[in-house]
Amino acid sequence: MAALVRALEKMGAVGLIFIHPGEPIHEMICTTIWGNPTHHSLARKPGLPVININQPDGQRLIASTRQDLTSVSLQTRVEERWRPCAVVEAVIQGGEWAEEFILLHGHYDSWHFGIGDNATGNAGLLELARIFNSRRDNLRRTIKILWWPGHSTGRYAGSTWYADQFALQLRDHCVAQVNMDSPGCVGATSYEEVMWMAECDSICRSAIADQTQAPIQRLRPLRAGDYSFNQIGISSFFMLSSNRPPEQRKQMGLYPVGGCGGNTVWHTEEDLMAVYDPEIMLQDLRVYVSALTRTANAELLPFDHRAAVQEMKEGLTNHEIATEGRLDLKPVRDGLAELDACLSRFYRAVESGTVSPSRANQLLKRIGRKLIPLNYSRGEPFDHDPAEPLGVLPKLADVGLLKQRAPDSPEEKFLLTGLIRQRNKVVNQLRETVEMIEDVVG
Repeated sequence: MAALVRALEKMGAVGLIFIHPGEPIHEMICTTIWGNPTHHSLARKPGLPVININQPDGQRLIASTRQDLTSVSLQTRVEERWRPCAVVEAVIQGGEWAEEFILLHGHYDSWHFGIGDNATGNAGLLELARIFNSRRDNLRRTIKILWWPGHSTGRYAGSTWYADQFALQLRDHCVAQVNMDSPGCVGATSYEEVMWMAECDSICRSAIADQTQAPIQRLRPLRAGDYSFNQIGISSFFMLSSNRPPEQRKQMGLYPVGGCGGNTVWHTEEDLMAVYDPEIMLQDLRVYVSALTRTANAELLPFDHRAAVQEMKEGLTNHEIATEGRLDLKPVRDGLAELDACLSRFYRAVESGTVSPSRANQLLKRIGRKLIPLNYSRGEPFDHDPAEPLGVLPKLADVGLLKQRAPDSPEEKFLLTGLIRQRNKVVNQLRETVEMIEDVVG
């Protein structure tokens, strides 16, 4: 919704009325600014009134506009100021590799009572803190558990502040970040819509498969859910966990929402205790315990960056189609092929023992610091992209605008100039990654 607000405001809208799909009115966010504004991003603050109404009221409004209604009056009240917020942290100290840590997190703020989003997540984090603290002598890496403020009202303000304040510590020592949002909700027996980065596929699938009999399907992480660490380059898994099975939601007439296990009370006053299911909560927690324990204690970090390269290759195909032959993306494809071959040599060297696990782990983190921003961000390292949809290789996303530019027009040439510079950035980052790996494997 926030990206649409910005687009419509740029088109000249003076006010916006969003009609929601059903009877509930969902609380939503209408700014694309991620975290605290800077003097640059402040220009993207919405400057028009925005309201939500439900489907019946929306249909009556539409019917009125088709008859004799000629004007609508909108009035909103905005409270806007700087304020201190508590970021709560629990540190479960590891042993052998204590300086390395997993960042496990969720948001403690909610709309109204917010049982399914995110009281269940807060309780889940507290229980995981208890479990891991009681077994801390068996942990090789540290686990840091964070509860964030400002998830909606500050657009991930808490996690963004933490990413800014501890950026270099995260860069040097964080091996993974794991989000917990809306676990343990009624009817959420399916794991067909769980998000994780491609390199985390093995650890996530195995954790779910070992603890449930549910179908499993990976989704690429959205630009959402306190994923404020992409531009640092941290491998990430989970956002929402279990959900109602898609076919069941269809039969029940439920439209898509962003939490509560697919229940449409999400972000409404009706997100109450009836949403919570202790048995499903237990199953979700078992999945988290499995994935976290295996990552914390792995001799070799369980991340296969070849899967991320494959995802980028597939995404590049869509970009190539969008160019309509007007921009040569072969240098990017060649760079991905070279990196893929180099990564294969690296993993073979690890399997053969030529590269030790400790040295391999350091390189795996460094590879992530290069490839994750390439696959998940448009801006520079340590910045925060707007809260707008981002596809694969987002620095090349503007190739989709070529179809709107006449061939050989000044507008096309302006666009191509920028795209060539973005292509150079992508190829350079791929080459730097190759050189980094070759320094280790030859």
